[in-house]
Amino acid sequence: MWCVQSGFQTLGVQVSCHARHINTVMHKYLVTVRIKGHTVKTTVEAASDTHARLLAEWHWGIGSVITSPRRLEEAQPTPQQQRVDQLKQQLDQAKQSAKLAKINQQQIKLNQQRTKIYSK
Repeated sequence: MWCVQSGFQTLGVQVSCHARHINTVMHKYLVTVRIKGHTVKTTVEAASDTHARLLAEWHWGIGSVITSPRRLEEAQPTPQQQRVDQLKQQLDQAKQSAKLAKINQQQIKLNQQRTKIYSK
């Protein structure tokens, strides 16, 4: 039998092509484990923190996980990312300052024109 969705032929067994596919988002987790008496920080890709703990314990042994897994997206940004964010903020502040300076110059010009009109 041919299964159109998966594109493979089973050995005389009919496979249902209507099975729903489950999409799981995998995240990177930082896990601190103890390996032969040494403390090591490593990353694990898992769907949840519980899953990350179970995978780490399966790989390095029960009770080897020292700290709870922490998603890397929630961790502190890298120094390079902090610098990029700081530069973006400085750029936004410079744009805002330039915009305010332009508005102030326009107001000064308008006030000078008004003074000329009223002084005549």
